[in-house]
Amino acid sequence: MRKQNPIDKNSTLNDFEKIKVHKQFLSRAKAEKNITNQFYGYLYLFVDYYFTNDYVNMNKCLLDAEVIANKTNNVSWKGIINMRKAMAFGIKEDRENAIKYFFKAYENCKTVKDSLCMGESLEQISAKYKELDNYEKAHYYYKQAIPILSKYADSYQMALTYNNYSNLLNHEENYIESQKYIDSAISMAQKNNDLYKVMLYSNNKATIYTSTKEFSKAIDIYKEGEIVNKKNKFTDMLMYNYIGQSELYTAKGNYQLANEYLKKYYFLKDSLNGVEINLKIADLEAKYENQKKEASLKKAQLELSKSDRKIERIYALIFFSGILLIVLVYSLIKKVKISKKEIQINKSNLLEVKNLLIKKNEMLLKKEHELKSLLSQKEIEEEIKSFEIYNLRILTESDWSSFKKYFEKIHPNYIEKVRSTYPKITEAEERLFLCIKLNLKSKEIASILGISNESVKKNRNRLRKKINLNIEDDLEVFVRNFQRQSILLNH
Repeated sequence: MRKQNPIDKNSTLNDFEKIKVHKQFLSRAKAEKNITNQFYGYLYLFVDYYFTNDYVNMNKCLLDAEVIANKTNNVSWKGIINMRKAMAFGIKEDRENAIKYFFKAYENCKTVKDSLCMGESLEQISAKYKELDNYEKAHYYYKQAIPILSKYADSYQMALTYNNYSNLLNHEENYIESQKYIDSAISMAQKNNDLYKVMLYSNNKATIYTSTKEFSKAIDIYKEGEIVNKKNKFTDMLMYNYIGQSELYTAKGNYQLANEYLKKYYFLKDSLNGVEINLKIADLEAKYENQKKEASLKKAQLELSKSDRKIERIYALIFFSGILLIVLVYSLIKKVKISKKEIQINKSNLLEVKNLLIKKNEMLLKKEHELKSLLSQKEIEEEIKSFEIYNLRILTESDWSSFKKYFEKIHPNYIEKVRSTYPKITEAEERLFLCIKLNLKSKEIASILGISNESVKKNRNRLRKKINLNIEDDLEVFVRNFQRQSILLNH
């Protein structure tokens, strides 16, 4: 995603110029029908609107990106979306929801084994717990995040990590360590030519000076930041400069200057977070479900439009080749009838095989119980051997072959597709897979396979792990839709 960005991270373009470039990038991606670049384009704009405090357009871009992530079912992209959602909740200071979505992002990253993404998620979870004054959990997740980030993160990400850890240490009144980490963060941001982050980390350094009652040093940082932030239109940083100076002048007893900076702060805050904008954001979030439905409707309309054009071509063909078409249609109808009849026969045969297997296994189990009640242990063993109960296998290879034969006629290439998709699947897991496809209940599966209900349950759990199924996904639904999903993914 960073490599595809048309704007270098050290670019001198202002935020509004970046919006223009990223809109062009998105338009080109749409024209080329490049889904990946469309997804990236929306996320680039999400960041641009975040820095310009245009929260309405920021949320629109996030929703458009989420539609793409859900449509493609790309787990990595879903992780990115959940991280951006957490950022959006962070703007509204809804820390509980921010933590919730950072955890979701972590699980997505863990699924695709993205170590860097996992580290970023853990670090942000730590930062949010710090904001909730839950220092114990904040330290717990930082200890997990920092080793990962030290190995995989670049200097931009490490600078942010050191900044956040410095904030935690400052809240715990560990000022010496706090200042060491914030100085490292500022130094990294300066080397990266990341002026916005330099201002952010400098404001946090001023906060440390405020905590240690070094008011003059803190004021110097805020005044220098005020000049830079005005020039570069870093409005959110400018708000920190104003409120910080107001608090410092209050501490020094200069209430006139304190009041002036407080007025500047509230004027700027109200212009950014007015009632109208907050209502639009809330309304936009409420309409998210409707947007997904509209996206589905548009797709259906597009398919319908394609169908209409096909029908027009068919009518033209009928006009010039009517007799030939009638013959083809008649032939097709005949084949469909024959095919339906064959499918019905195969279904009937498969059902018969299934019922025979169940009855046979029940008979064998009954016979075994009868033997146990009438004979001694030694006699039982000899009798079981004499019956040769399938060499301790209830379902024989012959039974299995018959079962697969009729199954394949109803679901052509299904078994081959299962094996090619999951080459490590065992024969027992494959049998369970096919039984679930036929909507058999656990009791029926146990009877057919000659195992206990508890064994069926254990085999189901092993099958879920083998096919990498998420804990929230339903195994039956997945298996029933397996072949259809495979076809869609291939297309």
